[in-house]
Amino acid sequence: MQLGQALRAVVDQLTTAGLRATADSRNLNLPAVLVASPSLDYRFKGGTWEGTWTAWALVPDTGPVQAADALGDLVERTQAALEGRISTARAVDFLTEEGVTVPGYQLTFTTRIR
Repeated sequence: MQLGQALRAVVDQLTTAGLRATADSRNLNLPAVLVASPSLDYRFKGGTWEGTWTAWALVPDTGPVQAADALGDLVERTQAALEGRISTARAVDFLTEEGVTVPGYQLTFTTRIR
């Protein structure tokens, strides 16, 4: 199983769709999507792993209404880039590496990992 390859594939899928995306919170340049390594469940019949991913769609704190508009657009574009696989989106306040809190949505989606 190539977890690093799977993580790069998700980030590449987002960047190919024109989104800023990274797996390294030190490289955030908002607005962007931050992708974490998945939790894993083994699927015995298929002999594959199912990865449940968590990602954060994050925007600068420009005030509640403007940030909500920017987040709505970013979440929609992320859903399109991931081919409709996002199953949940939960509003969060995200603390960046610089100690700044920014608005975001925590996104959950699932893929097969070989």
